[in-house]
Amino acid sequence: MSFSVNGNNVVNQIFGNQNTTNTSQPVSTSTNTTPMAGDSVNVASYSTAPLPTSANTFKKISNSVNEMFSNVADKLGFGQTRKLINQEFTQVDNSKNGSLNFGEFNVATLNLLDFTGSEFARADKNGDRSVDQKEYVNYRKEQLSNAFDRKETSGDNHLNINEVGFIGQQLLANRDVRLDANQDGLVNKTEFTRSVVKGTMNIRDFLGL
Repeated sequence: MSFSVNGNNVVNQIFGNQNTTNTSQPVSTSTNTTPMAGDSVNVASYSTAPLPTSANTFKKISNSVNEMFSNVADKLGFGQTRKLINQEFTQVDNSKNGSLNFGEFNVATLNLLDFTGSEFARADKNGDRSVDQKEYVNYRKEQLSNAFDRKETSGDNHLNINEVGFIGQQLLANRDVRLDANQDGLVNKTEFTRSVVKGTMNIRDFLGL
């Protein structure tokens, strides 16, 4: 496994754009609950129903409303995305002092080769050479939002099967709830953010970080 210096290594490995052209990927008829590392595609188990390549108007509107309420809840401190990122923060706050130093931050973002500290400086808004929990939540959401926007090329605020990487394709083809929480064959920004955060937490556990 390689690590990049822009904080998007895990995102790229799991959800990186692929030059796929087949938009009629087979769809699983059941939810896969096995660990991500053991995921494999069994084409024979799929139905022939194609995955959608874009969200319809109703889904776009519904998604916008849900995103708005999710962001408000996060700002008020009780949103599910914020709670998940708080758990990630706690996982890497080895000193348990409520803030991350440079090393802890790089482990948190799996950005282990950022020797110049550019991402750390971006997160450290008050310049006190530490990243507190609020700064980390804001940074993480912004980082993953930007990653999502770079990959979302169809303009419908959803990622389709052609806009996610290899592992993401396997999960999406299976309508796996770890990525496709509502099992609609598309990935919205909330699903993307939560899936990546959960994935990096699992990777850190696996690596013992």
